[in-house]
Amino acid sequence: MSGISEFPRIEISLLYKAVDQSFRNALKKSFPDITTAQELVLRILRFQGDMYQTELAMHTGQDRNNLSRTISILIKKNFVQKKNLPADKRYQLVSITSKGLNTHEKIFAIMEKWRKEIFFKDISLEELVAFNETFKKLIANLKYNN
Repeated sequence: MSGISEFPRIEISLLYKAVDQSFRNALKKSFPDITTAQELVLRILRFQGDMYQTELAMHTGQDRNNLSRTISILIKKNFVQKKNLPADKRYQLVSITSKGLNTHEKIFAIMEKWRKEIFFKDISLEELVAFNETFKKLIANLKYNN
């Protein structure tokens, strides 16, 4: 196992880049002005509901500055909004708008087609389950050591 320390890092990095580029290309045809980061924010808000920006940062893995820019762009597109809390104006909930919801429903259909026809092509359910379990372990290892 002489190359094991190099192999996963290289392969995971290549997978990340390839997935991002492939999905961006699939998305670009119908939604040229939506980035994968914007799609992720819309997906999280759509399926998990309103949340504070700090919570959203944890779910997306984006740092505060990049997430703030992403949210600002989505606000300009009227895809999300911020709601002030009456009790404390410093805290704002980020929520998806009806326009954002409608747009994401279309994006999600593209994503599902991409996943089935490209990303998971020729991968059995057993392989997919094993892959997912391995990634869960890797993530747990990182969370445990941070």
